[in-house]
Amino acid sequence: MPTPTNTIIKTSIVSNLPANFKHIGNEGTVSNGLTTQTDSIVDEISNKLASSWNTFASSVTFDNAMVIGLGIGAWVGNGVGGIFSNTELSMNATNPFTGGKAGDLTDAINSALNEQFNLWASTYLINGVSFVGTSTALPIVPGVFTANAIPMLISAAGFGTIPIGSGLKIIANLPFITPDLTSFCNAIGDAFESNFNNWLNTSQLNAGSATGPAAPGAGSGFGLSVGGTLLWNEIKLNIY
Repeated sequence: MPTPTNTIIKTSIVSNLPANFKHIGNEGTVSNGLTTQTDSIVDEISNKLASSWNTFASSVTFDNAMVIGLGIGAWVGNGVGGIFSNTELSMNATNPFTGGKAGDLTDAINSALNEQFNLWASTYLINGVSFVGTSTALPIVPGVFTANAIPMLISAAGFGTIPIGSGLKIIANLPFITPDLTSFCNAIGDAFESNFNNWLNTSQLNAGSATGPAAPGAGSGFGLSVGGTLLWNEIKLNIY
């Protein structure tokens, strides 16, 4: 699936708030029961998280996986390792108000969610993604192989450090805390993690293509992959 929209993220945050949640502001309420101040902060967080997530997914490539295989004519191999061309979420929610403590809150959220996402992206490696293609090698003549990855779900294609405890990380970044603010931070962390896992388990990774020398005989060869993209129904993620 594509990256979560701001509406999906906001709905997730609100649904994770406890029934006895009051507010983190002191103004009147809006239709979802939040104060107008809290609602503005939720909108800012949802919009910036959705935007930065989409920017990452629509522009990043996955490269430099080691692809090893063999074949005369038809060539089959597996890819392991690799790295994303960009490992930064770069979420930058800002204080929707002039002054006050909301800036401390948005800074704490930015820091925690960026850290969690960036840790996953920087540790993610593929493990056994299939590459299929052709080889010009002959039984006694060397050649060249060219192969493309078979897209797989991101979660099935490899592994990285999955975000956990995001709410606690937000809280740890704050210079102050209240019971309602604790609930609010945990709701944001839980919403981020549930949307992250859903995205991970429903979107595909195309680990790109690889080419390299193919030895005579079995046509064995190896090369580094380039141009892997994130896919949604075989279409590069690009949501506007």
